[in-house]
Amino acid sequence: MYLTQEDADCLGLCLDMAFGVPCLDQPTLSSLIPEQEAVQRHSRTKLPDLPHRQRFQRWYRALEIAEETARNYKTPQYPCRLTAWLQQALQQLCPGDDFDSLRAEFLHSHGRSVLQSLLQKGKLNIRSLLPTPLSTTARRQFLQNYSEGKGGILRPTLHGTNLVNHASIFERGLLIPDPCKNGLRVVHGSAHGLGIYTASLENPSLALDFVRPAWGSKAILLCGVVDDTSYTAEPKSFGGRVCRQQSTNIRVVGDAVIALTPDRVAPLFTAARVCFACCCCQYS
Repeated sequence: MYLTQEDADCLGLCLDMAFGVPCLDQPTLSSLIPEQEAVQRHSRTKLPDLPHRQRFQRWYRALEIAEETARNYKTPQYPCRLTAWLQQALQQLCPGDDFDSLRAEFLHSHGRSVLQSLLQKGKLNIRSLLPTPLSTTARRQFLQNYSEGKGGILRPTLHGTNLVNHASIFERGLLIPDPCKNGLRVVHGSAHGLGIYTASLENPSLALDFVRPAWGSKAILLCGVVDDTSYTAEPKSFGGRVCRQQSTNIRVVGDAVIALTPDRVAPLFTAARVCFACCCCQYS
């Protein structure tokens, strides 16, 4: 900020007109005052009272400069990591696709809370958030059950599994283990009944504990569950834990949300430490 000639006269400075800055080489007003007058000025002799405006003219001008500086000051805006990840995922969705419209609704409603759960409670250092390349058949089955909210509310959950299983999940969807029908067997037990186990946002470690890092990355599936449960009058016990919410399709036991039918849950996004190739391809 450069000083004007009026500011320089007010502050008792000699202004260099070429650059608009005080010139220290030229004499100031105080140096032009005779030595005797300077001594008299600093003596205890009371000088005549000046008008109020002139007496505080320098002070008023300093306040004006400070207020102008405060008005023009802008707080630095730092990009929010959560917002950047959500925008990254939204940009890869197709606006005209019904399933992607549902995913966009999921992000707007639950995206920030899901990421905060993974960062703060799960201690997962997220590097990417990408839509899952779910097959057309799996998308259609989930949309039919959701039916724009008529089948139940869209509840955010987390599903942890090894990275090598993602390709099969994206092709066939999440399935209930059945060696005769789909060739899958129970690996980690089914203490709360046979079904597809996901974790609520209150306890993301329940899903992260089943993720085995591969190639230096650790990924978890962000799922949507069509929840039509209601509180039961007589809670039941499963595996030593009380179940207070249940329906014919969903069972909630503690922090575990179990889908009793496979078309009630779908992996919508993948949160990973690094971007990996299997999330970049698309199924027709």
